[in-house]
Amino acid sequence: MDNFTICNIFFDGQFWIAIITRLQDGEYHEARYTFGPEPTGPEILQWSDSILPTLPFVKVEKPTALKKILLPSCSRVSSKDRYKEANTKHLKEKQKIKHSKKQMEKKLQYQSKKENEKKNANTEQPIFLQLEQKD
Repeated sequence: MDNFTICNIFFDGQFWIAIITRLQDGEYHEARYTFGPEPTGPEILQWSDSILPTLPFVKVEKPTALKKILLPSCSRVSSKDRYKEANTKHLKEKQKIKHSKKQMEKKLQYQSKKENEKKNANTEQPIFLQLEQKD
């Protein structure tokens, strides 16, 4: 039987974790290491050279089964899509403001027109026709 070591690094919702499974002479051994923030490539290489060999491995019956969660591809939003969404939202807000300004202008024009009509109705003098009487 071949001897091998498998290292799975994943995000558990709070920290980045490494689970190392080693098959040696037909027996499984496991170790766990918590990175904290997401490790970079050079940090993982440095970790595998210096820290991994010193980890305490524990004998286990079966290796730990990790669930693989695949996120739908649409859940990742590119910056281009974010820009389009923000731009569209901004344009919609701008149009709403423009539309509400037009409505206010129309309302003010209508009110001033009504006021002018009332003023004209009150200030108009009745017109008297003079009829000529023939003797």
